[in-house]
Amino acid sequence: MKRLKFSYHILILIPIIIIAFFIINSLTSKSSKDPQIDYLIGMSHPNLSEEWQILVNEQMKNEAEKIDNLSVIFTNAGSSTYKQVKDINMLMDYGIDLLIITVNDANVLGPLISEINKKIPVIVLDRDVSNYDFTLYIGPDYYSLGKKAGERVVSLLGKDGGKVIEVRGPIEEPSVVELSHGFDYIINQHPNINILTSISSEWLTSQTEERMNKLLKKINDFDIVFAHNNAMALGAYYASKTENLDIKLIGVSGLMSNKYRAYLEEGILDTTFLCPIGGKESIDYAIDILNGENDIPRKIILNTIPITKENMNGIESEPIKRESIKLGYIDSYTSDSFNLETTYTAFEKEKIELIYRNINSNLSIKQQHAEQLEAIKKLIDNDVDMIAISPVVSSGWDKVLNLAKQKNIPVIFLNNMVNSKENLWTTYVGSDYYDQGKLAASYLVNNVYNMKNDIVIAEIRGHNKSASTIQRTEGFNQVINGYSRINVKYRVDTDLSFEEAYKQMTRILGDDKVNVVFTHEEDISYGALKAIKDHGLTIGKDIIMVTTCNSVDISMNNHDISCLVQSYPVTQSQLIKVVRDYMNGISPKKVINKDKLVIEDK
Repeated sequence: MKRLKFSYHILILIPIIIIAFFIINSLTSKSSKDPQIDYLIGMSHPNLSEEWQILVNEQMKNEAEKIDNLSVIFTNAGSSTYKQVKDINMLMDYGIDLLIITVNDANVLGPLISEINKKIPVIVLDRDVSNYDFTLYIGPDYYSLGKKAGERVVSLLGKDGGKVIEVRGPIEEPSVVELSHGFDYIINQHPNINILTSISSEWLTSQTEERMNKLLKKINDFDIVFAHNNAMALGAYYASKTENLDIKLIGVSGLMSNKYRAYLEEGILDTTFLCPIGGKESIDYAIDILNGENDIPRKIILNTIPITKENMNGIESEPIKRESIKLGYIDSYTSDSFNLETTYTAFEKEKIELIYRNINSNLSIKQQHAEQLEAIKKLIDNDVDMIAISPVVSSGWDKVLNLAKQKNIPVIFLNNMVNSKENLWTTYVGSDYYDQGKLAASYLVNNVYNMKNDIVIAEIRGHNKSASTIQRTEGFNQVINGYSRINVKYRVDTDLSFEEAYKQMTRILGDDKVNVVFTHEEDISYGALKAIKDHGLTIGKDIIMVTTCNSVDISMNNHDISCLVQSYPVTQSQLIKVVRDYMNGISPKKVINKDKLVIEDK
């Protein structure tokens, strides 16, 4: 009987051992798992009970199944940062070729991501870790999303204004901070709208309801709640319903489920911002990175769409896919990256018929703008399928963009942003000027703030209506706000010329308190530098120079500039990819290039 019992146990253990062997083998050795597997990707989820993460997981699996030589390992941290660190280290031990991650805590995981990025590429989804090194970010622009939410509040409250409560996610998360900053930026422009308070929750309905119940014992006179996700918006709804309050609720969601459609239909939610986080795109770009594709951007910003009862039924129509396309491209300069000898052939290979128009860069900016507007009208009349343009100015585009929209012709902006509503254009490809401003300010905070004297700044900008000017200043201000010893004493606008910058800098130097100069463009920088030197001051000692520029021609060896944030122009291959993605039904809102950060060691 003992022998029979022993044999019985062996029979049970054998299949368990075999199964365990195959599980371990499949996780630790991609080559032994399947000789056809070329790439092993690890995906670290923060919490697979969140609806957004469930959707991303499904998207990634569906996309990965289409690729024969790819295997993906998924882990779930269950909202534990400690567990996510262990998950990441485990994935690295398995020998993954690329890591995709949505961080549970950006501040804790950021340094680890930077270290891993030195070994393998890292794609960050949804929650940005801009202060750390990574290969690519895919997700929303939370600052822009916050501004859109603020604009919706302004629209709902009208000229009479009103009172608002903000329900935020965990206050230490960078995405939460960015969202709140964008929201505040819009609301602060309207004195008749008052944010009574902000409460923080952990993305959960029950927790938000509990905290709102406590708040409503003190405050019950308000008009709108803006919550950073729909789950928290529902928590605010349940609490306000208990108190019989009639308020409007604005939320954010990664998907448009039947549940949320019902909430909009019933008036529980007034607005939800559809905010995709890029499961499909992460696999597409992972393959490009692993295949050694050039011109991988820094960020892919996905479009966020306000959804209401009125527009929800047409919001998720299947995008039209095209076998070929007629592209009208309007250039404002002759660039090596758009060499006409090779450009037409490259586009033809992708079934893109290119209609190229070049604007004379020797004309005045006003004349170039007029010619660009006329060129767009001619392309519209020529029945092109899509238009790409490098705008010379940021304003004055609405009329022609509306014409294109009426003909269902998408417009791509390259290198320069415009000050038009986002629903009038399809995609922007170029630098993140807001982030450039943040980088410049961060240099001052991290490297100059400990100086003995207060920091007194002269900011010399380009055109005051230029999107790059506005966004750089916004980003710069966001970082320095709250530092009592940093003060922007002068903020002057120029025509971008060397002469005007020299004139303005000479005038400013009459005040000997200025010790930092922040310039926006190449010619402005050189004009300011000459004025400082002509005034008998020493760069780097008497005055610190920090600059951002669009040009690739500025000298990298100019040791007078302490910190330089430099843009890279859009390349031919990037434009082709954006058009090709559109042909496949994919339209990111922004494709953000990497900026070159040069810090002079003094």
